[in-house]
Amino acid sequence: MSRRLDDQVVLITGSTHGIGRRMAELFAHEGARVVVTGRSRDAGAELERTITEAGGQALYVPMDITVEEDVRGAVRAGVERFGELTALVNNAAWVQGRWKVDGPVTEIALADWNRSSA
Repeated sequence: MSRRLDDQVVLITGSTHGIGRRMAELFAHEGARVVVTGRSRDAGAELERTITEAGGQALYVPMDITVEEDVRGAVRAGVERFGELTALVNNAAWVQGRWKVDGPVTEIALADWNRSSA
């Protein structure tokens, strides 16, 4: 049976927790091969294992989006493992000088918003 994302390879930034994790699970469930990235090595390895045990294909690559070589390495690892990347989900963001800022988006300073979307 064909699934909606068969033959797709997606790299999802910040996919070891929260919304990113759920996206990785759903993409894999729909047939995509998923490159899981994030700074939490334990959570990333656990998600890779969870997806694989459910019959999907995943690769965890440690990555901090603020480190260019980490980003290049994640792309390289995904291509080496799966042959290509067909999609990218930019889920991770650096906001107000720290990760995981909770609160209304209206409280983010314009300079910090511009930095996160640059």
